[in-house]
Amino acid sequence: MRRDSNIGSSATTQDLGAGWTGKCEVDRSVFLSSRGKINELISIESGHCQSQYVKLFGALESFRVHDMPNLVEWTFKMSTNNAARVVDAFPCLKSLVISKCPNLTSAPSHGFPSLEELRISEVEKGSELLDIICGRNLSSVRSLELHRVLDLTCLPDSLFYNESRLTSLKIMECPNLTDLEFPRDDDHASNASLVQRLERLYIIDCSKLKSIKYPREQSESQGGGLLSLRDLRILNCETLADFASTMLESSTSLGYLMVSNCPKLTSFPVDFERMPDLYYLEISHCRNLRRVIPVVRSNCLCHLTQLTLGSLAENVSFHDFCRDFESILSLRSLEDLTLDGNRDWTSLPHQLQQLTALTRLSLSYFGVRELPEWFGNFSSLRTLSLSYLQYLRRFPDAMRQLRQLNELYLNGCPDLTGRWKGRDNRIKNDLICGDPNFPKFCHVQNVYVNGMVMFNNMHLQLHFLAIYPYIMIIILVCFFHDDAGVPLKLDFGKRS
Repeated sequence: MRRDSNIGSSATTQDLGAGWTGKCEVDRSVFLSSRGKINELISIESGHCQSQYVKLFGALESFRVHDMPNLVEWTFKMSTNNAARVVDAFPCLKSLVISKCPNLTSAPSHGFPSLEELRISEVEKGSELLDIICGRNLSSVRSLELHRVLDLTCLPDSLFYNESRLTSLKIMECPNLTDLEFPRDDDHASNASLVQRLERLYIIDCSKLKSIKYPREQSESQGGGLLSLRDLRILNCETLADFASTMLESSTSLGYLMVSNCPKLTSFPVDFERMPDLYYLEISHCRNLRRVIPVVRSNCLCHLTQLTLGSLAENVSFHDFCRDFESILSLRSLEDLTLDGNRDWTSLPHQLQQLTALTRLSLSYFGVRELPEWFGNFSSLRTLSLSYLQYLRRFPDAMRQLRQLNELYLNGCPDLTGRWKGRDNRIKNDLICGDPNFPKFCHVQNVYVNGMVMFNNMHLQLHFLAIYPYIMIIILVCFFHDDAGVPLKLDFGKRS
């Protein structure tokens, strides 16, 4: 039978010792939280035993320590009389989560032979904990998440050696991480392929990260590289300037690629012919990238369904943008397209009208005053999002042809939506319905203006039902008048 323990308000001591250890011999899940007086806890003692063979926490599979501001140490305390003592600690532990323990600096260096998931969050000395836990070349970890680990500057090489099984690596809000470098195979005696199993890599909000390095020799060697990488996301790394193209060149299984808000990034050389399984691609808000539209040939990216591009460097001309846009026309599988333009561009790329299979289209930061008539070509379009088109004033008559369109988002389009505001500066449904543009999109099921639902077809139906009684009264009054305008007398009494 599975047993779970939440140790909270019942714990009043500053140390958890042998009694707690014995209790956990039968528990499979333990959650230490700061409820009650347990927030005074400063030490966790994992065991105290004199025998030669020590087995601790034999059934424990999940251990979480959360919100312990005073916790400093987590250690083994054992007799040292027998140097040959064998310690088998946490033999079944699969998940270890340490969060909001800013002062914790130590952890057991024994045990964890079955550990698969390790999460360290909001720990100032979390890098030290990682070194201790992984100091024995821990190869069983499959998922590692580091969040707000303030002293993290690099990853321990032990994560990648001894036939590493790491499949998911997430590094988030680690402000002192400056370089992420994957080690070479020949840096270790095992000469094994280090990260062939890695499937998911997230690097998010690491403000001081300058480079991501991956050995070219390793990617070019037979059987080397990130062959299993399927999901790569790099977001909000303001100082990232060097992105190893060699890492992507070896990622032939990549399906999801996102690089966003990396303003120092100046180039993004990628050979998309090596990524036949790519279905999602986003390169956005990298202000120093002059070219983000991939060079696509008809025989590659045949599975790409979602594409997000922009914002570009300000000195990119509309002519150059349209020239590069030709590459996208070969993406027959594309269904979802997001484009960020430039407020100085008064037109949309004319090639856009050829992507008739789109079901979702999002346009932002263009300087257009009206949408072109060829918008009627998007017969499959279901969602249209228009954001920060400051000068947009008019919809084309062809909007009536978009019978599949059921969602329209308007955000930051003051010349269009400003006419819909009443005296209280709030957008009014009756003003929307009175706009000359309204008949062009009145068939749309839901309309959102600046993040708020303004009306939908159900709203219009309810509005009609509300005024229906008054309409019937008018009809009845008109019907029961004679030609001279004299009301007819009706007798509903009983007949004799």
